[in-house]
Amino acid sequence: MTARAAWQALIAARGWQRIWVPSYFCHEMTDAAIEVGAEIIVYLDDPLEDRTRLPPVADEPGEALLVVNTFGRRRPSAQSFDTAHCELIEDHTHDPLSDWARASQADWCLASLRKTLPVPVGGVTWSPKGHAVPDPPTAAAAELQVALSRLAGMVLKRIYLEGSPVQKSEFRTLLAATETGLAKLRPSAAPRWASALVDQIPVAAWREQRRENLAFLAESLARAKRLRLLSAADPSGAMFGAVVVFETPASAAGVEARLIEQRIYPARLWPLDGLALDLPKPSVELASKTLFLHCDGRYAVSDLERVARALLDAAERTA
Repeated sequence: MTARAAWQALIAARGWQRIWVPSYFCHEMTDAAIEVGAEIIVYLDDPLEDRTRLPPVADEPGEALLVVNTFGRRRPSAQSFDTAHCELIEDHTHDPLSDWARASQADWCLASLRKTLPVPVGGVTWSPKGHAVPDPPTAAAAELQVALSRLAGMVLKRIYLEGSPVQKSEFRTLLAATETGLAKLRPSAAPRWASALVDQIPVAAWREQRRENLAFLAESLARAKRLRLLSAADPSGAMFGAVVVFETPASAAGVEARLIEQRIYPARLWPLDGLALDLPKPSVELASKTLFLHCDGRYAVSDLERVARALLDAAERTA
């Protein structure tokens, strides 16, 4: 029902005992792997580089390497990956329809659909090499309730944004509670209505709108001197959103606070300090000075103009 659950089901089915994961990553997924008994080895990965540099894996039975198209901006690794035992997994959550994802030669690919599409749940797994994909168990009542509650929160938020008299606290409470609930779901199939919902979304058009919105932001922020807006290494890519890197963590924190004052809510992808894992210092520092802003099909040019003005102003005033 979620990428986290699909990830755990895949680990259990393949019997991976040791998994290499990138240092700059959503380490909730790492925690999920540890929960099902996998040992984690972190390798240094800089998402500012166009391609992943593959680590020297031991290539032993029960071993797997995870590579991530971070932010949806990267190209496949230039290194070949030809091993006897270690399986290659690719996470295409941030751009599931990229050329890389479509032409993947990995053993396994996975993605969380709810990160790029307006759906409450949905994790997908496929095997470019034709391995048999494990069948997830049918969702129980508890899993269905979380999915329906999240859908209700999304509908209420949409009605609120359209101007109806809905209390903001009503949908915020639902969305916060279900975000916690999703992290606790056991591996299970998404409900049929979720699949039907995905079938009704103009996925290609939604992706193209994300590309166009990000291009507009890039043009609007071209004169900015104290921030860097990341762009896709592959011109055909459709980045997950606007990834803004500042000169220092203090600058990022200051801009974040000023944006929130104007009811613009950036995200952190991902906070890496304070984790139990021993992560490389460059990854932790990069995460601390990076902000993320959505620019998908929910947002019109007028919304992005406001975001760009607020971001430029906040960056100038924070310097």
